[in-house]
Amino acid sequence: MSAPQQLRGVVEGFYGPPYRHDQRVRLVRFLADVGMNTYLYAPKDDLGHRRAWRDGHLATEWQRLAELRQVGASVGVDVWFGLSPLHLDPTDEGDRERLIEVFKPALDHGFRHLCLLVDDMPSEEWTEGGEQELARVHAELVNEWSSRMRGHVDQEPLGLLFVPLHYEGDPTRPHVRELGRLVDPDVGICWTGPEVCSEHLSADHTAAISASLRRPVVYWDNHPVNDGAMRADPHLLPLMGREPGLAAHAGGLLANLAIEPEASLLAVSTVADFLADPDGYDRDSAWRSALERVVGDAQDAAAVDALARLTPRSPLHRGAPPPESITEAIEQVRAATPDELPAAAAAVYRLVDDLGVVVQQLGRLRNRPLVSDLRPWARALDAQRVCVQQSCAALKRAIHAHDNDVFSDQLAAVELGSVRAAPHRVADAVLIDLAWACLHAAERATDAS
Repeated sequence: MSAPQQLRGVVEGFYGPPYRHDQRVRLVRFLADVGMNTYLYAPKDDLGHRRAWRDGHLATEWQRLAELRQVGASVGVDVWFGLSPLHLDPTDEGDRERLIEVFKPALDHGFRHLCLLVDDMPSEEWTEGGEQELARVHAELVNEWSSRMRGHVDQEPLGLLFVPLHYEGDPTRPHVRELGRLVDPDVGICWTGPEVCSEHLSADHTAAISASLRRPVVYWDNHPVNDGAMRADPHLLPLMGREPGLAAHAGGLLANLAIEPEASLLAVSTVADFLADPDGYDRDSAWRSALERVVGDAQDAAAVDALARLTPRSPLHRGAPPPESITEAIEQVRAATPDELPAAAAAVYRLVDDLGVVVQQLGRLRNRPLVSDLRPWARALDAQRVCVQQSCAALKRAIHAHDNDVFSDQLAAVELGSVRAAPHRVADAVLIDLAWACLHAAERATDAS
């Protein structure tokens, strides 16, 4: 039996602290609530999944995974067990046998959906051949794994997925075509699209990769994942850049989750809406639904919405402009004449007050796990807000008190550099630009006096 068509769900496949058991249970129940049917366990930094795969999982870990599978079964969500055997030599008979032995406990614990992952692994350790040789060796591995897994459950139906070494880019590359030709047709193959984190997934690209693989492609969609170089951003905003027509050629789509489990649900909700009705998907409507599902309370939702718009950067939202309210305040301060500076400073203070309300509300959300997930960005926003407040105070003092020493004391309290260098990005640092504009205006006012 091939992997079920139209997989609609998520993969916990990021580099970073794996989710806790209670967070996974919450996730699986949420997937059922929004009409999704798949959760793939594949956390890169879970030792039993990847780095220490030969040791297998502990009995307590199997107990939790089996419970998660049972929760999924009770709500209509298939829980897939994935294994990423780092440094496996697929040409070594002992390694291949160990791989089979490590997978068998999943079957013994009731799993009937399995995934073998060889992505992000060095290949030069065991072959010096080209792409076609890589594909041949991996296809032999996958086919043996597929046959042995089915034999272990007496040909009971299994869903099987494979994540190849090369999983993005040109759908006609030799490696991809050779995998399509050689891999057991009943095994689904995952693909991320034109890029590792693809801004767009088109129907044409989907048709091309499905043709090369000789089966409907299963997208491992790297959104809202925020590991590695993307760690500065929370990736909260709704799904975009996916053409409705891809559904006609794909076997499914799994959204790779962000490191923050509760915050991930915002994006996941919009992915669910797209998969439920690709032709009718509207990202603004999907975003409102996501806020209602995950956040609930209207005041809380307004604060989360504000933070999401202040942290828009992601592979799907490249070049997103900073909020107009901030850029307009910067221009007003820069262009102000001496007589206009008081009004410009007052406008900045109003903006600071509005941001203060957002920060306060983010700290008292009724969804407490979401408070924890968003806290790094709420703190970064508050630090930048305070910088603007201090800079505007220096401007106000410069306007009203013609005293260079007072201005210097005020300036010393503003630490723009350290705040700008904070690891979590908010508003692409334009709030720091606003603080800088206020300080320059204060200097001009002081010099003029």
